[in-house]
Amino acid sequence: MKKILILSANPINTNKLRLSEEIREIRVALERAQNRKAFELITREAVRIDDLRRALLENNPEIVHFSGHGTGTDGLALENDFGTAQIVSTESLSNLLKSFKKIINCVLLNACYSETQAEAIYQHINCVIGMKTPIHDNAAINFSKGFYDAIFAGRSYADAFELGRNNIELNNILESNVPIIKLRRDFKKIFESTLSSPDDPLHPDSESKSPFTPPLIQQRVDSAELGGGMQGTQGNRNTQIQGNRNFILSFHIHERVYRRWLLLLLVPLLVGFPALGFTLPKLRERLKIALFDKELFRPFVNLLPYKDSIHNFVVQYPNNWVYEKDDNPITHEVVSFMPASEAEAIRSPQLEVIITCENLSEPITLSNYIDQFINQLKKTKNFQAFKLLKQGATTFAKRPAYGLIYTVTSEGRNWEIMEVATIKNLQVYLITYKAEVSQYDTYGAIAHTMIHSFEIFGQD
Repeated sequence: MKKILILSANPINTNKLRLSEEIREIRVALERAQNRKAFELITREAVRIDDLRRALLENNPEIVHFSGHGTGTDGLALENDFGTAQIVSTESLSNLLKSFKKIINCVLLNACYSETQAEAIYQHINCVIGMKTPIHDNAAINFSKGFYDAIFAGRSYADAFELGRNNIELNNILESNVPIIKLRRDFKKIFESTLSSPDDPLHPDSESKSPFTPPLIQQRVDSAELGGGMQGTQGNRNTQIQGNRNFILSFHIHERVYRRWLLLLLVPLLVGFPALGFTLPKLRERLKIALFDKELFRPFVNLLPYKDSIHNFVVQYPNNWVYEKDDNPITHEVVSFMPASEAEAIRSPQLEVIITCENLSEPITLSNYIDQFINQLKKTKNFQAFKLLKQGATTFAKRPAYGLIYTVTSEGRNWEIMEVATIKNLQVYLITYKAEVSQYDTYGAIAHTMIHSFEIFGQD
């Protein structure tokens, strides 16, 4: 009988997660399985350090599943005797599981930013699944449902992983690239047969040089602060990544053909054959270029630094743009940038890049801040026809961040707006690229350059 040990922890000073629902769905999957008698499901909730060790010793599980909060490189959040968070370091967790390497076949870390722990545990365990960045509860639960449906049907860990990701997609949740897998190629199916087929990129005979053709941003919980002041423990699994359309300009073509010279060939073809109906927006959609990551078209402009010593940031802007300081106590906007020609316009500019810095009165997770931010956008009186196009986890100023792209009609003009936010030391840093829809793509590369140049200085 294959034993599956499910461990969960939701300390009282962290955001509430739907862990009981996740466990229930796994039980339902087992009850429906034809092979249900081949498995034993063991659960431990509100897990403390001693509970973790004892559960492993008492049960000798083949699959260990952890659900809860992660803190990135620091480790996972278990509970102490008072119910608050106690961080288990990556090294100590890896060393503990090393003692069970002859028993445990697979470890699933359904927790925020658990890729670091997955990498460390993979040194001793054949198959480890983690979450690279934030994830909604819905996505985490649906991944578990798809994963265990496959496991209980006798499929390989590789197949189960893919079916878990696919179940996120099937439920129209934009986070299928959040889970990541570490799997040795000679590792067998749970029922002693080989991996699915040589066509499977994880099959030992596959010629693929990487387990997946290129996964883009694969990202559970956004940047948060524990009530005790610890920064980085992740709260709600509140992040939406648009399937294979991650934030931050990325190219969904095999890495071996992802080269700038290819793009330089494509663009002239695009321009040279307008009669064929190829326009830049259509090309971007057809090639599934997703907004936000590595810049596709790097603007050929000279940049100047703008430094704000009050709010502790520096950003690069084009030398043919101008800036206007604001320090608006209502909107918290501190500076805006725009082309010099727009600054001289009589009416409001067609495009601008705005930086907002807002001091928080108390700790809040990035996901909760974004939820409040979106709700506020929907309530803004002079915003009509608000339409959220994309949202998802990204990085900003080398920190976990969240981004939105949406369209609105305001003052008789149609706008497309991109906003990226992060939190550091109870301070929200938000950069906004706002342009009329007709101008959005034209200046998009410059906006991305400014976003990627943004740096926050000072101590954490």
